[in-house]
Amino acid sequence: MNKIVITGRWTKDIEVKTVQNTSLAKSTIAVDEGYGDKKVTYFFDVDVWGKQADNVSKYSGKGRKVLIEGRLRQETWEKDGQKRTAVKIVAENVEFLDAPKPTDHLAPPEGTPYDGDLPF
Repeated sequence: MNKIVITGRWTKDIEVKTVQNTSLAKSTIAVDEGYGDKKVTYFFDVDVWGKQADNVSKYSGKGRKVLIEGRLRQETWEKDGQKRTAVKIVAENVEFLDAPKPTDHLAPPEGTPYDGDLPF
């Protein structure tokens, strides 16, 4: 079984492109483990496809906390004669764990009442 559930924060804004008429959102998630001086942060590249990609790009971005359910995919390529590999997360479900701040670029326009709820 290839299944991963992980919680962390986006390290950069979401990049979106279209691949064969399907949306692909790409970013990196930072995941902390441990506390204090024993804290370690891991970084994982994440691909989100389809309608989930549209929602992630519209309602999420750098610094936002998310829970990702998905699977791992190992990619292999060659660069400068060297074989390289990387493990990515292919998200099947993305849940937003915090609401955007009123100053956030994802927040409603100024003057709109803001109660902290997302519109979905």
